[in-house]
Amino acid sequence: MHERRHSYDVERPFKPWLIGIAVHKQVDQLRTLTRRAEVELPLDVEDERNEEVALCRVALSQLLMTLSDAQRDAIHLVKLEGLTIEEASLKTGQSMSLVKINIHRGLAKAARVAQGT
Repeated sequence: MHERRHSYDVERPFKPWLIGIAVHKQVDQLRTLTRRAEVELPLDVEDERNEEVALCRVALSQLLMTLSDAQRDAIHLVKLEGLTIEEASLKTGQSMSLVKINIHRGLAKAARVAQGT
C-alpha cells in the first residue's frame, strides 16, 4: 500500500482503492503459482467479483497445465504477459514461427479440453 500511496486521490473513497491494490497483489501471486498443478485460494475473499476473478484464474491455470510446456510458455508469455512474438521467441529459444504454432495449437487444445471433447 505504501508503494502505491501516490496514486490515492483524497476526493475518492479509500476502500475501493485499497481493494484494488489487494486484488492486483493477489493476481500477481496467482501468476507466480501458474506453474503449479494446485493453487490454494485465500478463504477471506470479500468481494464476489474478486472471488470470480480468482476462480477464473485458477481454472485458466488448470487448463494451461493440460498443454505441453512449449505451448504453455508461448501462450503465457504472449497472451498473458503481453510480450511480442519476437520477445517470446528470444525468451523461450523457439523460432518465431514455432511460437505462433504453439500458441495456435495450444489455444485449440485448450478449447477442446474446456468443451470436454
